[in-house]
Amino acid sequence: MVVVEGVLGPYDSVDGVSELGSTAQVAKLLKAPVVLVLNGDRVNRTLRAVVRRLKVFDPSVATPGVILTRVALGPGGEACQVPPRGRGIYLA
Repeated sequence: MVVVEGVLGPYDSVDGVSELGSTAQVAKLLKAPVVLVLNGDRVNRTLRAVVRRLKVFDPSVATPGVILTRVALGPGGEACQVPPRGRGIYLA
């Protein structure tokens, strides 16, 4: 296994218009999947929308999973529940 760290967002590029130099471009060249790492602090349902759109923005970029960091605990200290459709979403 090889881990390649991208920069900024997966589709952020050198010129802001094309995919030149983006993480998505590198992933396509390497035929490697992209695991998104997103900050879950002070956000909830919006992350679902962001992840959903990122997965369909360019179907040629395989995005098998997401790691959410800084996820808030519930009132009783329990971890957040991942919805049944949230397969591939991991809490860190």
